[in-house]
Amino acid sequence: MAKELAGREIGYYSLTLCLIKKMTIEEAFQVIAPDPNTSRQDLHLEQTREMYAMWKHGMTLTEIGDVFHTKSWKVGQRIERYEKDLKRKRRTNALNTVGGTLHEQVIAR
Repeated sequence: MAKELAGREIGYYSLTLCLIKKMTIEEAFQVIAPDPNTSRQDLHLEQTREMYAMWKHGMTLTEIGDVFHTKSWKVGQRIERYEKDLKRKRRTNALNTVGGTLHEQVIAR
């Protein structure tokens, strides 16, 4: 009985999301009950990417926190950490495509 009730609630929640957020039923189910094969780390990273995208589109940290049911300072912390990771990855990719560090480029000449 409890599983049936939970299943109905998920159905109602996903229907509500479809109506309010204009998403498909599959997207709504993924928001409410993500794929059980997804690790917590992957889910955390995906949510952080969504937070970053919302912030880039002009939403405030408080608004994003309300969406994800977390405090605004925690959202800011995650976005800041994500930006640092992006910069570090870009720097690493640039070094790899240009030919390594400055020292390695001088030696190669």
